[in-house]
Amino acid sequence: MPEQEQRIKQKKVEYQHEIIDPQKLDENSLRVLLTTFYIPLDKWGKNGSKTISNLLQELSVGESQLHAYGETKGTITKKELLRKVDKVRIRTVYRDKEGNWSELYQIFTEDSQGNPIIDDQPINSGVLEKRTSRENIPDAIKRAFKQELHIGLTDEEVSMILKYGAVTQRRKSSGFPGLPTLYTIHPRIYFMPDSYYKDEYFFEEETGLKGKFIWQPIEDISECFYLNRKFGIKK
Repeated sequence: MPEQEQRIKQKKVEYQHEIIDPQKLDENSLRVLLTTFYIPLDKWGKNGSKTISNLLQELSVGESQLHAYGETKGTITKKELLRKVDKVRIRTVYRDKEGNWSELYQIFTEDSQGNPIIDDQPINSGVLEKRTSRENIPDAIKRAFKQELHIGLTDEEVSMILKYGAVTQRRKSSGFPGLPTLYTIHPRIYFMPDSYYKDEYFFEEETGLKGKFIWQPIEDISECFYLNRKFGIKK
Protein backbone atom coordinates (compact mmCIF):
# COMPACT_ATOMS: atom_id res chain seq x y z
CA MET A 1 0.00 0.00 0.00
CA PRO A 2 1.45 3.41 -0.93
CA GLU A 3 2.67 5.51 2.00
CA GLN A 4 0.22 8.35 1.22
CA GLU A 5 -2.73 5.94 1.28
CA GLN A 6 -1.52 4.53 4.60
CA ARG A 7 -1.51 8.00 6.16
CA ILE A 8 -5.08 8.61 4.92
CA LYS A 9 -6.28 5.40 6.59
CA GLN A 10 -4.70 6.25 9.95
CA LYS A 11 -7.20 7.50 12.50
CA LYS A 12 -6.69 11.04 13.68
CA VAL A 13 -6.17 11.53 17.43
CA GLU A 14 -7.82 14.56 18.99
CA TYR A 15 -6.84 15.86 22.41
CA GLN A 16 -8.97 17.98 24.73
CA HIS A 17 -8.00 19.85 27.89
CA GLU A 18 -10.16 22.10 30.04
CA ILE A 19 -9.55 23.72 33.41
CA ILE A 20 -12.88 23.54 35.23
CA ASP A 21 -14.15 26.96 36.30
CA PRO A 22 -15.21 26.69 39.98
CA GLN A 23 -17.44 29.75 39.61
CA LYS A 24 -19.72 27.67 37.37
CA LEU A 25 -20.03 24.83 39.88
CA ASP A 26 -22.38 24.04 42.71
CA GLU A 27 -22.56 20.80 44.68
CA ASN A 28 -24.96 19.14 42.24
CA SER A 29 -23.03 20.03 39.09
CA LEU A 30 -19.76 19.00 40.75
CA ARG A 31 -21.29 15.64 41.67
CA VAL A 32 -22.38 15.16 38.05
CA LEU A 33 -18.90 16.08 36.82
CA LEU A 34 -17.23 13.59 39.16
CA THR A 35 -19.56 10.73 38.20
CA THR A 36 -19.14 11.56 34.49
CA PHE A 37 -15.44 10.82 34.94
CA TYR A 38 -16.21 7.64 36.95
CA ILE A 39 -14.92 8.95 40.28
CA PRO A 40 -16.43 6.69 42.99
CA LEU A 41 -18.15 8.72 45.70
CA ASP A 42 -19.28 5.97 48.07
CA LYS A 43 -16.34 6.53 50.46
CA TRP A 44 -16.51 10.32 50.46
CA GLY A 45 -17.49 11.86 53.79
CA LYS A 46 -16.70 8.66 55.70
CA ASN A 47 -13.84 7.67 58.03
CA GLY A 48 -12.27 11.12 57.93
CA SER A 49 -12.45 11.57 54.16
CA LYS A 50 -13.80 14.81 52.74
CA THR A 51 -17.08 15.63 51.03
CA ILE A 52 -18.16 17.17 47.73
CA SER A 53 -18.81 20.37 49.68
CA ASN A 54 -15.18 20.32 50.91
CA LEU A 55 -13.91 19.92 47.34
CA LEU A 56 -16.11 22.76 46.12
CA GLN A 57 -14.78 25.02 48.87
CA GLU A 58 -11.20 24.03 48.06
CA LEU A 59 -11.73 24.85 44.37
CA SER A 60 -13.49 28.13 45.17
CA VAL A 61 -10.63 29.51 47.29
CA GLY A 62 -7.99 28.39 44.77
CA GLU A 63 -6.39 25.60 46.84
CA SER A 64 -6.74 23.19 43.92
CA GLN A 65 -7.82 22.95 40.28
CA LEU A 66 -9.67 20.30 38.32
CA HIS A 67 -8.34 19.53 34.84
CA ALA A 68 -10.46 17.55 32.38
CA TYR A 69 -8.50 15.63 29.74
CA GLY A 70 -9.81 13.77 26.71
CA GLU A 71 -8.25 11.72 23.94
CA THR A 72 -10.39 10.66 20.97
CA LYS A 73 -9.27 8.23 18.30
CA GLY A 74 -12.00 7.25 15.86
CA THR A 75 -15.01 6.19 17.94
CA ILE A 76 -12.98 5.57 21.11
CA THR A 77 -12.62 8.32 23.71
CA LYS A 78 -10.49 8.17 26.83
CA LYS A 79 -11.07 10.78 29.50
CA GLU A 80 -9.67 11.66 32.89
CA LEU A 81 -10.35 14.19 35.63
CA LEU A 82 -7.17 15.27 37.42
CA ARG A 83 -6.97 17.36 40.59
CA LYS A 84 -3.87 19.56 40.83
CA VAL A 85 -2.61 20.76 44.20
CA ASP A 86 0.34 22.95 45.16
CA LYS A 87 1.66 22.46 48.70
CA VAL A 88 4.37 23.71 51.02
CA ARG A 89 5.96 21.20 53.40
CA ILE A 90 8.10 22.72 56.11
CA ARG A 91 10.21 20.16 57.90
CA THR A 92 10.57 21.66 61.39
CA VAL A 93 13.52 20.70 63.58
CA TYR A 94 14.71 21.75 67.03
CA ARG A 95 17.93 21.40 69.05
CA ASP A 96 17.67 21.59 72.83
CA LYS A 97 20.26 22.90 75.27
CA GLU A 98 21.85 19.43 75.56
CA GLY A 99 22.35 19.31 71.78
CA ASN A 100 19.62 16.72 71.11
CA TRP A 101 17.78 17.07 67.79
CA SER A 102 14.07 16.42 67.29
CA GLU A 103 11.58 16.87 64.47
CA LEU A 104 7.92 17.89 64.43
CA TYR A 105 5.36 15.24 63.42
CA GLN A 106 1.59 15.32 63.05
CA ILE A 107 -0.79 12.81 64.61
CA PHE A 108 -4.59 12.60 64.73
CA THR A 109 -6.23 12.09 68.12
CA GLU A 110 -10.02 12.34 67.51
CA ASP A 111 -12.25 11.58 64.53
CA SER A 112 -14.99 13.92 63.31
CA GLN A 113 -17.46 12.36 65.79
CA GLY A 114 -15.22 13.04 68.77
CA ASN A 115 -14.13 9.42 69.16
CA PRO A 116 -10.49 8.87 70.16
CA ILE A 117 -8.20 7.51 67.45
CA ILE A 118 -6.35 4.55 68.90
CA ASP A 119 -3.74 4.26 66.16
CA ASP A 120 -2.06 7.58 66.91
CA GLN A 121 1.21 6.98 65.10
CA PRO A 122 2.79 10.08 63.47
CA ILE A 123 1.66 10.40 59.85
CA ASN A 124 3.36 13.49 58.47
CA SER A 125 6.65 15.15 59.23
CA GLY A 126 6.59 18.92 59.45
CA VAL A 127 3.87 21.38 58.53
CA LEU A 128 2.02 20.62 55.30
CA GLU A 129 -0.42 23.10 53.76
CA LYS A 130 -1.99 23.80 50.37
CA ARG A 131 -0.94 26.98 48.54
CA THR A 132 -3.75 28.95 46.91
CA SER A 133 -3.50 30.34 43.40
CA ARG A 134 -3.34 33.86 44.87
CA GLU A 135 -0.43 33.16 47.24
CA ASN A 136 3.31 33.17 46.82
CA ILE A 137 5.28 30.55 48.72
CA PRO A 138 6.38 32.82 51.65
CA ASP A 139 2.75 33.84 52.27
CA ALA A 140 1.67 30.18 52.16
CA ILE A 141 4.34 29.32 54.75
CA LYS A 142 3.21 32.11 57.06
CA ARG A 143 -0.43 31.00 56.78
CA ALA A 144 0.52 27.36 57.40
CA PHE A 145 2.39 28.19 60.61
CA LYS A 146 -0.42 30.46 61.80
CA GLN A 147 -3.16 27.90 61.17
CA GLU A 148 -1.36 24.76 62.28
CA LEU A 149 1.03 25.92 65.03
CA HIS A 150 -0.48 29.32 65.95
CA ILE A 151 2.89 30.94 65.27
CA GLY A 152 3.10 34.27 63.45
CA LEU A 153 6.33 34.22 61.46
CA THR A 154 7.83 37.51 60.33
CA ASP A 155 9.02 38.11 56.77
CA GLU A 156 12.62 37.94 58.01
CA GLU A 157 12.02 34.59 59.72
CA VAL A 158 10.43 33.18 56.57
CA SER A 159 13.40 34.36 54.50
CA MET A 160 15.70 32.26 56.75
CA ILE A 161 13.86 29.01 55.99
CA LEU A 162 16.02 26.68 53.89
CA LYS A 163 14.82 25.90 50.38
CA TYR A 164 14.84 22.68 48.39
CA GLY A 165 13.69 22.06 44.82
CA ALA A 166 10.02 21.31 44.14
CA VAL A 167 8.89 17.70 43.84
CA THR A 168 5.96 16.52 41.70
CA GLN A 169 4.11 13.28 42.44
CA ARG A 170 0.90 11.77 41.14
CA ARG A 171 -1.27 9.56 43.34
CA LYS A 172 -4.83 8.93 44.47
CA SER A 173 -6.05 11.44 47.03
CA SER A 174 -6.61 10.16 50.58
CA GLY A 175 -8.93 13.08 51.36
CA PHE A 176 -11.01 12.53 48.21
CA PRO A 177 -10.85 8.74 47.63
CA GLY A 178 -10.48 7.69 44.00
CA LEU A 179 -9.71 11.16 42.66
CA PRO A 180 -6.34 11.19 40.82
CA THR A 181 -4.24 14.08 42.08
CA LEU A 182 -1.01 15.67 40.91
CA TYR A 183 0.85 17.19 43.85
CA THR A 184 3.60 19.77 43.54
CA ILE A 185 5.43 19.94 46.88
CA HIS A 186 7.73 22.82 47.84
CA PRO A 187 9.94 21.40 50.64
CA ARG A 188 11.55 23.64 53.23
CA ILE A 189 13.47 23.21 56.50
CA TYR A 190 12.86 25.46 59.50
CA PHE A 191 14.98 25.53 62.67
CA MET A 192 12.56 26.21 65.52
CA PRO A 193 13.89 28.84 67.98
CA ASP A 194 13.40 28.51 71.73
CA SER A 195 10.91 31.38 71.71
CA TYR A 196 8.41 29.36 69.63
CA TYR A 197 9.06 25.96 71.16
CA LYS A 198 6.20 24.03 72.82
CA ASP A 199 5.96 20.37 73.73
CA GLU A 200 2.75 20.04 71.67
CA TYR A 201 0.75 22.10 69.17
CA PHE A 202 -2.97 21.30 68.80
CA PHE A 203 -5.04 21.69 65.62
CA GLU A 204 -8.42 20.82 64.09
CA GLU A 205 -9.08 19.94 60.42
CA GLU A 206 -12.03 21.30 58.42
CA THR A 207 -13.51 17.76 58.44
CA GLY A 208 -13.63 17.80 62.25
CA LEU A 209 -10.56 15.63 62.74
CA LYS A 210 -8.48 16.77 65.71
CA GLY A 211 -4.80 16.23 66.28
CA LYS A 212 -1.53 17.63 67.46
CA PHE A 213 2.08 18.11 66.46
CA ILE A 214 4.63 16.37 68.65
CA TRP A 215 8.42 16.17 68.68
CA GLN A 216 10.17 12.95 67.74
CA PRO A 217 13.92 12.32 68.21
CA ILE A 218 16.01 12.42 65.05
CA GLU A 219 18.01 9.21 64.77
CA ASP A 220 20.33 10.34 61.97
CA ILE A 221 21.46 13.86 62.85
CA SER A 222 24.18 14.10 60.17
CA GLU A 223 21.96 16.21 57.90
CA CYS A 224 21.02 18.58 60.70
CA PHE A 225 24.65 19.08 61.66
CA TYR A 226 25.53 19.63 58.01
CA LEU A 227 22.81 22.25 57.52
CA ASN A 228 23.59 23.90 60.84
CA ARG A 229 27.25 24.24 59.89
CA LYS A 230 26.64 25.22 56.26
CA PHE A 231 24.07 27.93 56.94
CA GLY A 232 25.38 29.10 60.30
CA ILE A 233 22.14 28.47 62.14
CA LYS A 234 22.65 29.21 65.83
CA LYS A 235 20.55 28.67 68.91
